[in-house]
Amino acid sequence: MTHQQPTDGKPSEQDQMAWARKRSRQVFTGSLWLTAIFSLAIAAGLIVASHYYPIETIQQAVESAEWPLAVWRIGLFLLIIVGWPRWSVLYAAWAGLSGEQWAFLLNYRWRMALWLLVMEAVLSHRVLGHFIDNLLMV
Repeated sequence: MTHQQPTDGKPSEQDQMAWARKRSRQVFTGSLWLTAIFSLAIAAGLIVASHYYPIETIQQAVESAEWPLAVWRIGLFLLIIVGWPRWSVLYAAWAGLSGEQWAFLLNYRWRMALWLLVMEAVLSHRVLGHFIDNLLMV
């Protein structure tokens, strides 16, 4: 289905929205693929390491990397939150977002920060695991 082009030669708003949705899907699926590949690489590395080293050695290595990984996560967290306005401008230009869509994207900064904090607490600090352990002990 082809949309009508305005007489001034610019794409219609409907075409711009379709383009923005397509670019957004590309970012989303690309992010999912990168996460899956990275997770599989870590899992494969742990499987290979468990074949060559005792589990205790691997556990010690993971425990010794706890603080550097925490600093890395916090650094990424700050990079995303502090850089959000700049990343939003770059993404809006790349995806062809309108001014209204860009403003909407900028408003998501603190929602994203809150969700990152929730995920950090639940996943990295095992809040959910402690909660389940406490439920099972009752």
